[in-house]
Amino acid sequence: MQQEFSVDIDFRESWTDERIRLNWTEPDMPVYIPYNNIDNFWLPDVYFPNQKATTKHVDTVPNRSFRIFPNGTVRYTSR
Repeated sequence: MQQEFSVDIDFRESWTDERIRLNWTEPDMPVYIPYNNIDNFWLPDVYFPNQKATTKHVDTVPNRSFRIFPNGTVRYTSR
């Protein structure tokens, strides 16, 4: 028996990059990178094992968010 399903997800990932550590007194205040500049930053190459097909949500404005925290933590969200 073969079973298939589809799912829509908001994909979030987080990592720390010491090279982009920021220095200011607001430790919890991130820098928001505009969606049109996100491609200038390194992003992990994520894959889903055993996937049949994947597509990204297409809209007039990309549904992506990229935040950098002072300690070098990066949070990326995509739909």
